[in-house]
Amino acid sequence: MIEIRNASKLFGASPATFKALDDVSLTIEQGEIFGIIGRSAAGKSTLLRLMNQLERPSTGQVRIDSQDIGSLSGSALRRLRQRFGFVFQNDNLLDSKDVTENVRLPLKVAGRGSRAEQLKRVEEVLALVGIADQGAKFPSALSGGQRQRVGIARALVHEPEFLLCDEATSALDPETTQSILQLLLDIHRRLKITVVLVTHSMSVIRAVADRVAVIDRGRVVELGRLVDVFLKPSHGVTRALLAEIGFEPETKPAGEGRRAGRVISLSYRGAIATQPLLTRLALESQLNFAIVSASVGRLKNVPFGQFTIELPELSDEDFARFIELCTERGLDHEAL
Repeated sequence: MIEIRNASKLFGASPATFKALDDVSLTIEQGEIFGIIGRSAAGKSTLLRLMNQLERPSTGQVRIDSQDIGSLSGSALRRLRQRFGFVFQNDNLLDSKDVTENVRLPLKVAGRGSRAEQLKRVEEVLALVGIADQGAKFPSALSGGQRQRVGIARALVHEPEFLLCDEATSALDPETTQSILQLLLDIHRRLKITVVLVTHSMSVIRAVADRVAVIDRGRVVELGRLVDVFLKPSHGVTRALLAEIGFEPETKPAGEGRRAGRVISLSYRGAIATQPLLTRLALESQLNFAIVSASVGRLKNVPFGQFTIELPELSDEDFARFIELCTERGLDHEAL
């Protein structure tokens, strides 16, 4: 488990001090895929680099499995960093070395195993990331997606517990991005490794994350399960990021435009997605309501639906009965 406690990070000297992180607290559980999203210069990469102590917090703590790692140095710090694999935005491959030697480098630096053992491990991770036949090539002969797969293989070669990905797909085209995201999901499933993914794209978060932290100007402004953050965003920055991918929850106040009745938002997620919820709701309530907007889809592997409906004019008692029926059917609701 990775735990950040009230961490702040300052760069520069007064009066030109820049606060990259401001009192950040969050926990990343073992075995999950945790997404960190925000705009440029929000503090995402700085937060990621605190986790393996490439950056040290100015105040606050970083704890791994309940141990405060802030005081580690020398061999203890090197051992800590060997628990992490790091995937860079730009693959950072050495153009003078072939793929095999690029991936083997962390093992050589750490002095782990014989040359034969190292090469065997390199073969294993190249097969894992889908480029088993590329070992003899040099980076200049590879596509962008292949280079990133080499970077992922290098991050995994020493069998880390945590995989940190800093904008690992931002330099790739959409099709290649999807292939890399599927690769990360496959690695997570097969290795049971904890993945922390920094990105500026809600589409990336939507495809892979279990939980997500939204960061703005060095502060975590929203934190929760993927489905909750998408379906019930509480902060303007989150809503703006969702709007950029066309995922914009209904936020119009009741009475806007032509609507005379009550307007409510209904949402569901998970197993109940296969049920005819709206049909059942209309029959059981015996109400004629209009669907103002609707969206259905999947958030990672969780099906969801979100509907905005306009009810006829109802008494408070009848409206309360309708809301009770929604609750019984497993629908979340919010009056607009």
